[in-house]
Amino acid sequence: MTHRVNSATADVASLTIHWNEVGVPCIEPHDEGSRPMVNVRLVIVRGVLQLLGLAGTVVGGITWITGWRHGHGLITLGLIVYVVSFFTRNVSFRRSEGDLELSRSHQSTGEKALQHAESAVRSFRKYAARRPAAALRLATALDRQWDLLNDLGRHEEALPVAHAALETWRQVVEQNKSRREYLSRALSRVVVTLDRLNHDAQESIPYTEEAIAISRSLVAPYEERLALHRTNLAIDLRHLDRWEGALPAAEEAAAIYRRLAATDPKQLSPAAESAKFLAVTRRHLSRAAEAVEATQLWIRHERALADADPARTPGLAEALSTLGGDLRNLHLDEEALAAYLEALELCRTVDEPRAVADALPPVVHTLRTLGRHEEARPLEDELGTLRREHPPAGVHVLRIPSPDQAP
Repeated sequence: MTHRVNSATADVASLTIHWNEVGVPCIEPHDEGSRPMVNVRLVIVRGVLQLLGLAGTVVGGITWITGWRHGHGLITLGLIVYVVSFFTRNVSFRRSEGDLELSRSHQSTGEKALQHAESAVRSFRKYAARRPAAALRLATALDRQWDLLNDLGRHEEALPVAHAALETWRQVVEQNKSRREYLSRALSRVVVTLDRLNHDAQESIPYTEEAIAISRSLVAPYEERLALHRTNLAIDLRHLDRWEGALPAAEEAAAIYRRLAATDPKQLSPAAESAKFLAVTRRHLSRAAEAVEATQLWIRHERALADADPARTPGLAEALSTLGGDLRNLHLDEEALAAYLEALELCRTVDEPRAVADALPPVVHTLRTLGRHEEARPLEDELGTLRREHPPAGVHVLRIPSPDQAP
């Protein structure tokens, strides 16, 4: 079964960085046209500060007149306190509490981190109800809560959180279109959670299609995300046996990854997977010649990976063997033999007898087809020896006793 690519978890670090860029100040000016919030604690704090400021100013003035040399300093302190009281007008204790809980969540792990995240969500939800501009805080806290639930495997609880985060990010994007990238990530979180809960693929498609539309509207650095969403859409459509619909998505994903891999070696692995998936899709649709083209692209990526890391050699051998099968379907036996032989030689280099045993049959069969029986015989003998010495896992040999051995 092909699993959907999870991009949501990979984005946690970038969201945290973004949060730090926003900062965690506890004083924020009101938006133009917004109504001041009524908060009893704020009124009390502001009143106490003003009383202290006035008292300090009056007492300082009196003591200064009476000759106390520090009286002028008390006057200055009283005036400062009085002026500071006016700046408490826009202080939000609710926001401060949410910031503190979210910070504690990032400093903790497991259930403890989740408790702090849930507390931050509650605080920011009350704050955002009064201040729509605070939706960004709430969205970030919800993302943190989803990440933790996902890490803990509590996907049933994560689903409503993913939906709540999605709706909150929609509000954020309405206020600031530059946040569309995070809306795309929120959509991906919903898709990932639905997949973890084994929901019908049809349910995920609208979210994936919306994420694709958003990714298309973003600039070049987000092409990788577009390719990821196109791959997810192709997977969903394939699960629904809608192979014709999956083909354009698979083709676009492969084309994007091919372009990215040309300049970024880190993209070679997903590029190889996307080319492999494209070959499978074309083969299923009986587009044999186009399947060969996709398989050759897969080989190109696997060869680059194997050059950088010999541990990837089995992947290259698999791709070459697949190419051999595609070429035989087109009755191109000579070309197929060349691919099979290269795959066989690669299997020999990794010193894996069972891999060699798997690579030998197509070589032998193709040689027989081409009438090259003398070349096929030693390979058949080698295959027989390997299968005796290294039988496939799970295969048991039944030995029938001879008549003189029978009881």
